[in-house]
Amino acid sequence: MSGLVGTPYYVAPEVVAWREYGEKVDVWSAGVVLYMMLSGAVPFYGATAPEIFEAVLRGNLRFPPRAFAGVSPEAKDLMRRMLCKDVSRRFSTEQVLSKQRSPDRSPESKTARRRLWSSSLTFVDRLVFSAGHPWIASCGGDAVAG
Repeated sequence: MSGLVGTPYYVAPEVVAWREYGEKVDVWSAGVVLYMMLSGAVPFYGATAPEIFEAVLRGNLRFPPRAFAGVSPEAKDLMRRMLCKDVSRRFSTEQVLSKQRSPDRSPESKTARRRLWSSSLTFVDRLVFSAGHPWIASCGGDAVAG
């Protein structure tokens, strides 16, 4: 496939660069979603679509300590592999799925799961239910009470 399509925050570097692309663009997008769920922030920020695309092309992935304090090294490693700008080194969907493990029942893991849940709700609240969000406005709705 080729052509620039998609929402700026989720678009893989090869799409932005107008190169041929395949299934690994979906791994990139899923990596962006995972990053956002764990941190409540986007991995590649810009105030405008062109700035976002520039940040995606740079691919400078960071894990700010405040946002990722409760995130395991394994989760960060998975995100690094999913958000690798070198397509040949980026994980495939099969590799991402093979990284799943049985649930950890340790107290630390329970705290991390609570943090993930809280971060996810905060992210959804900010993204979807904030006043004046384009999704709400495009549906003809006003701000939705949380």
